[in-house]
Amino acid sequence: MRVTRLTILFCLFISTVGSAQDAPAPNKAAQPPSNIFGLTEDKTSLPIIMVREFPFVAATVNGVPGKLMFDTMKREALSLNDHKAPLKGGNVGVVRGLYPEVAAVDLDGGLSYRSIPNVFGEDLSFMEETITPDFLGFIGYDFYRGYLFKLDYKGNRITSYRRTKARRQSKDYLFGERVVAVVGFTTYKFPNRPIVPVTIGGVNFIGTFGTGMEGAVYMTKATQASLTEQRLLTPVPDRGDSFYDITGISLTPGLKAAVSGIRVFNKPAPDLPALTGTAEPNIIQFGYAFLRQYKTVWDFSESRIYLLTP
Repeated sequence: MRVTRLTILFCLFISTVGSAQDAPAPNKAAQPPSNIFGLTEDKTSLPIIMVREFPFVAATVNGVPGKLMFDTMKREALSLNDHKAPLKGGNVGVVRGLYPEVAAVDLDGGLSYRSIPNVFGEDLSFMEETITPDFLGFIGYDFYRGYLFKLDYKGNRITSYRRTKARRQSKDYLFGERVVAVVGFTTYKFPNRPIVPVTIGGVNFIGTFGTGMEGAVYMTKATQASLTEQRLLTPVPDRGDSFYDITGISLTPGLKAAVSGIRVFNKPAPDLPALTGTAEPNIIQFGYAFLRQYKTVWDFSESRIYLLTP
């Protein structure tokens, strides 16, 4: 009888230990919401929603649900559509006002912020009319400053990685990926606006990158005639007289890229001197029309963009 009781107690002990080992670990204590709108974790993944060519992150601002555009061409971490988001204390009547505090912003993916100081807001109701009726504003460069990010249009996700010495060695953001090309870039006045030298059919261009646009090409009539003659520039059927397919784009040695259905203008690009510091008349903007062909990793600290197979 004694042996039986010992056996039962031993079995209960083993069962208890096994159950404890199999049980999921308790959740890490939730971090209190930050008042600085930005990234803090070593790695953060946010789901995105595509509206036409624009990547959005679902969000709630002061209790109002909607979407924030992830736009690398915007410098501020957060700028809001004060026509949609309920904001208080701004400079009423000005085109662009500074709001002393935004009470609450929550992002799909689990990031929460409270009492964010000094946020710019303006009436962007035209974005509600032309892009999406729940347009809340923009997420910009200062949100992910100090991080590199991977943009995956096909997987509908942006994954950010803190830039560290260990990561510079490991390059874990490239694990399992196939690198098509690495494009080195420079910046002029704006650290969030990559600039690259480009050649198409022996003609020099300045290339710029941005997620908040479809993309466009600005070229002289002489350049357009030359590329048309070389059959590198062909009109897209049934798209009027301004949409073209372009081939033979050289961004880096060994890569000849292409872009389909991009708008071509025979006029100077807007804000060119402020952006590039040059009077180059031929400009190509690499937006969604180009970026959708790849996964991309944007590493601003190392001044490079990785083009990966999607």
